[in-house]
Amino acid sequence: MIVYENPWFRVVKDGPFHIVEENTGGEGAAVLPLVGDAILLLEMKRPSQGHQLTLEIPRGFGEAGEDALTCARRELKEETGYDLPLSAFTLLGHVRPNTGIMSSRIALFLARIDAATPHAEPDKEAAGRRLLPLADVDTALAEGQIEDGFTLSALALFRAKAAGSL
Repeated sequence: MIVYENPWFRVVKDGPFHIVEENTGGEGAAVLPLVGDAILLLEMKRPSQGHQLTLEIPRGFGEAGEDALTCARRELKEETGYDLPLSAFTLLGHVRPNTGIMSSRIALFLARIDAATPHAEPDKEAAGRRLLPLADVDTALAEGQIEDGFTLSALALFRAKAAGSL
């Protein structure tokens, strides 16, 4: 039984449980953008986090009929201004953000971007953008600068696959 619904998700009651289901009709995705030897992070101020600044990778809901790869490309373009061909994306794996209450399984991609690649003006969703050199990732993680689950998952998969020479 649906107990709440909006354009992005619905809450379904299943016995004593409430489950959040994305209902956009497409597959969501997140992208780890690697610009040269640095990760491009978005500075976000989300209402659900009390408008505190969080560092996150581009991500979003899929549009109706959209596959995860196309969603990843669109979200990267909207949020960073980089318009890359689909061939520039590598699937890292998937993450299930909260298996206790959410049904979603989100694809995580890597996008390698040459530092000289031109880009358009991104949308205004992010408060800012920050390049984090790969050499500084461990320090940023140890200091708790990155807490977003999509970003942490993508970094873990990137490192695991890089060890196997991605």
